Amino acid sequence: MLTIDPYSKTAGVFSIPRDLLVEIPDGSGGYYTDRVNVVWETGEFVYDNYDGGGAGLIKDTIKHNFDIPIDNLVILDFEDFIKLVDEVGGIDVDVPEYVADYGYTDCYQCYGRLYEFSPGLQHMDGKTALAYARIRKGSNDFKRIERQQLVIQATAEKALGLNLLTSPGKAVDLYKKYKDAVETDINDFLIPGLAKLAQQIGTENIRMVSIASATYPCGECPASVLNADWDKVNELKAQVFSDGRIQAEGALVELQNGTEEAGLAEEFAGFLRKRGISEQDLLLGDAATVHARTLIVDRMGKEYTAKKLAEWLNLPSDSVISGSDPAAAEVAAATGDIVVVIGSDARLATAAVGSGN
Repeated sequence: MLTIDPYSKTAGVFSIPRDLLVEIPDGSGGYYTDRVNVVWETGEFVYDNYDGGGAGLIKDTIKHNFDIPIDNLVILDFEDFIKLVDEVGGIDVDVPEYVADYGYTDCYQCYGRLYEFSPGLQHMDGKTALAYARIRKGSNDFKRIERQQLVIQATAEKALGLNLLTSPGKAVDLYKKYKDAVETDINDFLIPGLAKLAQQIGTENIRMVSIASATYPCGECPASVLNADWDKVNELKAQVFSDGRIQAEGALVELQNGTEEAGLAEEFAGFLRKRGISEQDLLLGDAATVHARTLIVDRMGKEYTAKKLAEWLNLPSDSVISGSDPAAAEVAAATGDIVVVIGSDARLATAAVGSGN
């Protein structure tokens, strides 16, 4: 899933393992459980006249399980993928680790062949990029998701580097060339605007997240089927679908417990993770003294995030001060861009109610 924030000029990619167990609409108002990988085929070929066919069932399944509305959908097959990569002259992928499949095939009853990828920068044509994105031998679906994301990023970088999206004319010409090769419900009139927006975002402002770390093997299920820790899934989802301006600022938030209540910083960290602040952007510690009043110190000019933290925690606007304020001297040795000194006035349960997105 791809989300675009036109205001902050950021984007996110949210990947789901193919073997994840989800609830799928049964076409009669109920649900049954199966892998997410069977959804399109079921809606397209198994159900009779499901609204929207396979694409419709995908949208309904994602909305039901992840509470993410899908506005538009694009479907392309292996051959289309190969053509699109070849159209940009191939892509350059910085392969992070060795992976190989000695009998790879991308068609039914075809002879397998060797594909081997060593660490380092490699140029790939369409067929090679497809193989790199698909192979599972000696690896797993989690690693495959990582490789797919690398291919997506490399393709976007190449298209931007060739200035294919700099003018509406070039973007429309490319779209017309491959329009019949893909199935999509995106209106033709949106293509120039989307191309311009993609150019403005670039690839450095795309956050890629996989929910692989929030899944675990389903013990009573057939091999390879996965269950999800949905609390963890929601934290990862928030990293992609939360306020793009917070993602763009990328503030390192340091939580200091300024009370005598043990574990309060950890509780606040869990609350913020559900709001899109990733675990790697959170630091936890204790304040030097006990505080009656919660204070947010913006040490590095991350003004939007600092104000948003105050809003989420139902704090008055004067709770936010700059790093040059005399009251910020206590956190001068802190390493966070923003330091939240949690005072005894903090009430997480109250903050969680009506905190908004």
